[in-house]
Amino acid sequence: MIGVNLNSSTQALVNQAFRQSFVGILDETHNAGYTTDAAYSLRKLRTEYTGNAIRVRRSQDDAEVDIGFDGDGLLDTAAIATHCADKNGFVTKWYDQSGNSRDAVQATSTKQPAIYEAGAHVKDSGSRSFVKFDDTDDVLDIGDEIATDEAFKHFMVVDPTNPGRIYDSQGDGDNILVQSFRYLFRINGANAAINENTALNYNILDVGRDANGTRNFFVNGTDKLAGWGSTTGSSGFEEIGSAGSPYGGAIYEFFRFSGDTKIANINAATIRTALNTHYEVF
Repeated sequence: MIGVNLNSSTQALVNQAFRQSFVGILDETHNAGYTTDAAYSLRKLRTEYTGNAIRVRRSQDDAEVDIGFDGDGLLDTAAIATHCADKNGFVTKWYDQSGNSRDAVQATSTKQPAIYEAGAHVKDSGSRSFVKFDDTDDVLDIGDEIATDEAFKHFMVVDPTNPGRIYDSQGDGDNILVQSFRYLFRINGANAAINENTALNYNILDVGRDANGTRNFFVNGTDKLAGWGSTTGSSGFEEIGSAGSPYGGAIYEFFRFSGDTKIANINAATIRTALNTHYEVF
């Protein structure tokens, strides 16, 4: 096999061609000025994002390395395998692709979620990579809380295996709690429960409130909170997972918008459809 070394000019052309052909799920909203507060995924979400996906610590000697994307904009699993070999790999940092530098980090080794186990990638039956949280103490923290009194939306792809909070806000008391048979959505300490067996499944979630304070919780394209009314007050986001009520299961992707103007102008149904096209949930 003959190796080919690309000079800087040729590599620049290759990168430009990729940017021209690639379309990220957040390209349309960001290009229109409706940017996310924070965005985390194991695939590339925006054409203009040039950073990495995650930072991985290997168990054999605690060495860390940044992991980016392959030629299709998906997680560079080959780089993880090279780094971790036949041992384990854990996420120390999940990079924020929004452009706001709100990376989700965890310095304590025992609280870092897994991405590679015993020489094998953490993937589902469809070969999609995910970040695996145990239900003991795994949590990633973005540092300063993102809070708003206005409208907001969280989009996420999850597959819970144990009860716990998918995301949390220690300051405002906002979270999504997975119970054994349902989701419990809390804004500013006010609960809204989905009383049906929707929790412990592979789900695309779209949760938040509009400019009138009306809460919504879409599970795989269907709003499960119709008739629950409105809520006001500050809403926040601070942790992926939770230090107070640890989540167990998979998180594939998570991004948030906030502000009345943004929520009024983004097309949530189109975003849900695009998520389903990639993750094939419903």
